[in-house]
Amino acid sequence: MGGGSEVPPHHISNIQGEKRIIEDIKSKNEIAVLVTGFGPFPRYSQRNENTSNLITKLLPSDIAAHSAFNPTSYRIKILNPTSAEGAYIRVEYAYIRQYIQKLYDEYEDTVHLMLHLGMADGWDFYTVERFAYQEGFTSSWSGAARTGKGYYCQLEDEAGKTAEDITEAEGKGMWLNMPMGLGPSLDVDGVAKKSMEILKLGEKETNLAVHESSTGCVDHTASQNTRPDLTPIKSANVVPHHEAGSYCCGFIYYESLATSLKRRKRKTNVLFSHVPGESDERSLQTGRDAVLAVIGAASELMITVAFVPTKKETAVMIGFILACTVTPSTPSAREALNSAISVFENFGNNSAVAASNANVTRNLTAKADSLIDRFRTCLTVIPFSSNIDSSQACNSVNVSDHHIDEFGDGYQLEFGLPTAVQDNLASSMGFAFTVDSFSSIEPFYDGSSNMSDTWTFTQD
Repeated sequence: MGGGSEVPPHHISNIQGEKRIIEDIKSKNEIAVLVTGFGPFPRYSQRNENTSNLITKLLPSDIAAHSAFNPTSYRIKILNPTSAEGAYIRVEYAYIRQYIQKLYDEYEDTVHLMLHLGMADGWDFYTVERFAYQEGFTSSWSGAARTGKGYYCQLEDEAGKTAEDITEAEGKGMWLNMPMGLGPSLDVDGVAKKSMEILKLGEKETNLAVHESSTGCVDHTASQNTRPDLTPIKSANVVPHHEAGSYCCGFIYYESLATSLKRRKRKTNVLFSHVPGESDERSLQTGRDAVLAVIGAASELMITVAFVPTKKETAVMIGFILACTVTPSTPSAREALNSAISVFENFGNNSAVAASNANVTRNLTAKADSLIDRFRTCLTVIPFSSNIDSSQACNSVNVSDHHIDEFGDGYQLEFGLPTAVQDNLASSMGFAFTVDSFSSIEPFYDGSSNMSDTWTFTQD
């Protein structure tokens, strides 16, 4: 029951960060999205300009709620620091590392989503990237053909340097203790799919608007969710893609993900999208529309399924409290559950799943609270079956001095519970749950033939 385990602090941080983002969006009635683009890299491209930067110049400063590219009920504010003349991100490893740190210094407390763009010359589709890998990562699918090595970020940048040349002053070794690969908290496949839905719907509606404008025949029953300039949305293909690559695109994606993960002042959603290299007017308009669709899709997923990652942390919190009722981390875990309930309740009016999750979490938390109170009253195993009364249970486990270690303000109980006592513990709750990230909830009532599986929490 006491256990020696500490609750992983990132679970608490993720829940609290989720709550702060939702509260911030609701209070401001807007979603803040920051977009960046790269400058040219003539060392490897014959193009004098980078379409990722050219597209940022075409983006509006905001997208109205319930409009062609914004299915949410909140205004989307687009922050565009690299769109000014010469303000693009230089294709240099050391510059990128320092730039991202300055970017987060300035914007991390106000931005809900960061979208980094990069150019993939020769591609005819737009991507949402699933992963980024740290410099020094090796693979058989990228890097070896051009550098003779399988290492990432070994291709010389526009300054003629690699990631290995980053100096101490420039942040050398900044991510040595971070995971070799990182991915965003948002569902990349879901963002790509929703982006295509936005583009197809917008193409249909704006084409209808153009037809009405040219014929003078207005269908008042048609949707008014159209583009103000009546320019038809260009056809584009947005797809999920495995990774952002081994050059500066992958490098900046990892830098942003790692910075967001490490700072933890708030949970910042980070994405990276590759855009094709064609820079004629029609291609750039298509790129603008594709990027706006990604922004709208990511924004919707961020606020309508923001509770999805929270569900996993919530399951861990409840499992921790049940396994470790008296440790210094228990109060923090309990407070994190309050934050999780708040997150679920915020979207409960618009989502039956969120409302259900709020109820489940609230009920499970109440049971955990009851268990904690009874455990602290007895300071040992509490009876939970009509077959074992209170005095028998409190005497059923011999807790000697070496089984109890003082641990901060409480006690860490390090004894194994007999199977019978564990079963009685589970049945005392009236019924228990086996929870798999809240996606399926199966009741186990008193007398279940498989009580050893109760209160089992899995984390994806």
